Formats: sequence, C-alpha cells, structure tokens
Amino acid sequence: MNILILDDYQEGIPSLPSMEKLKGHQVTVFTRPISQEPQAAEVLAEAEGLVLLRERSRVDEALLARMPNLRHIAQTGKAGKHLDLEACRERGITVSEGVGTAYAAAELAFLLVMSALRRLPQEIAGLKAGKFGIRFGRTLQGRTLGIIGFGKAGSWLAKFACAFDMRIVVHGTEGSMQRAVAAGYSAEPDRVKFFSGCDAISVQLRLTAETRDYVQEKDLLLMKTDAVLVNTARAELVEQAGLARALAKGFPGQYAADVFMQEPPTTGSDPVLGMPQVIATPHIGYLDVDSFEIMMASALDNLLAFAAGHPRNLKV
Repeated sequence: MNILILDDYQEGIPSLPSMEKLKGHQVTVFTRPISQEPQAAEVLAEAEGLVLLRERSRVDEALLARMPNLRHIAQTGKAGKHLDLEACRERGITVSEGVGTAYAAAELAFLLVMSALRRLPQEIAGLKAGKFGIRFGRTLQGRTLGIIGFGKAGSWLAKFACAFDMRIVVHGTEGSMQRAVAAGYSAEPDRVKFFSGCDAISVQLRLTAETRDYVQEKDLLLMKTDAVLVNTARAELVEQAGLARALAKGFPGQYAADVFMQEPPTTGSDPVLGMPQVIATPHIGYLDVDSFEIMMASALDNLLAFAAGHPRNLKV
C-alpha cells in the first residue's frame, strides 16, 4: 500500500516503534505543510492510504481531488472539523478513528499555569537579556484553579493541582459540575463568581456548536489583573477578538495558549501572539513520545486492518 503521513513537523514519526508495522509498504512522511512540500503533487496523486496527525491539515474536497487513488484515511485520535467527512463519503473513502490520551495535554495545561504564575518565560527572557530578576512571581499553594469542563483532561488537571495544594473550582455543564463534586472538588455554576474568583482558569471543553466562543470578552474582563487564562483545548472556545481587546486592557494579566485559529500561527493570523503577556506553545499538548506512540499505533492498526480487508473503527 502507498501510504502518506502528513505534518510531522517535529520529524519524529519515523523513529516511533509503531512504524515497524508499515514494513513492506511504501511510506512517505511530510515534515512541512503540504503547500511547502516540493513533491506534493506526485505523492498525493499516488497515495492510497493517508494518516492524519490530529488536526494539522485541512482535508477537504480540494485536497481529495488531488488524491484520486486514496482509499482510506486513518485519523490519530478523533476526526474533527478539519476533515470533510461528507466529501470522503461521496468519493468512497473510508475514515477510521484511533484512540488518544488526555494526560499529556492536561500536563501541559498545568505547566502553563505554573509558568505563568511564576512568570518563568519573562524571567528566562530577562536573564538572557542581562536582567537578574524582573518581578515577583506567585506560588500555586492556596491559589484557586478554575477548570471549565470536567472530562478526562480536566480530571487529570485537577489531580495535578491538588498535589500543589491548590483549590479546585469547576464550571461548565451540569454533568461536568456533578462529576467534579463526586470527585471531591467544588463547582461554581455562577459565571460571574467563577471568572472573578480564580487565579488561573484552564479551558478543557470539547469544541461543539454550543461551546464555540464559550469564553467571551465580558468573562475575561471579570478576571483578576494578575490571573491567567490557559487554553490547550481549541482556539475557537475563546472569542478571539474579545480576547485581544481584554488583554490590551490588562484582563487577565496573562494568557497561555497551545492552540490557534490558524496553525502554524502568525502575528497576522493571531494578533495576541506578539503580546508580551502571552505565553504560546506550538500545539505540543499531545506531542510527547509516549502519547504519540499510543495514537500512531492505533491509527496504523486501523489502516492495516483496512488494507487486509477487515476495516474497523470506521467513522465513514
């Protein structure tokens, strides 16, 4: 089978143990966006199987039209808005979904909370610029961490924060708050009290029509001027124009993001990227070798099952 793997920006896919599964198949790995790959046209035209690394590339009718031999798409994790399932269905292309883990993304969210409260990025930059200390940071002990949504990632995040003696408050759907209370945490249904009372807030929602722009400018203006909002879930969960305006006014004091409306982002596509109070990481929440091996192994097993005539875990 002629297999194409997209968007290995870290150039780490070939070293994963799960790649041994593809011995005997012709495999091409793109390490840059499709538009930057000089051999893209030829490789796309020949590919029979496509492996997608989360949501980095948009797979729509325009791309599928360049892939006349494509028969199956193996998605790491769940299929999202980047994948036009109807276009796949019309072309007779099957799509399988793999499994993932929420641990790594939750771990990064907590690291961003800690980095912001201790002001690590600013202090590191200051030291390299010749300044030995800029301003006081804050410890996590006794601070209040707000978590919007309480699924697997939110649950892990709460456990991490408890180890640092933080107070946990959960806001979101009735189901999320019930699960939080059952786990021994506090819930705050009042939106004003939630946003105004937390020292750090982490967005841990799934992106749906109902949760798009869930965090709005009016919410951000309620936050403390020394608080931080962390988003490692989806950029669309936070109203982007309102975020830029609120940050310019100093509410909250910092914003830490691992997700962007356009990836890779630029200061043109994401105006808050260049703000000094913004900590940004390049969508690495799920990019640790252990988690990635779990995701790739699952996706490749699905692809090989299709090649063997026994498709499984199909979305389309």
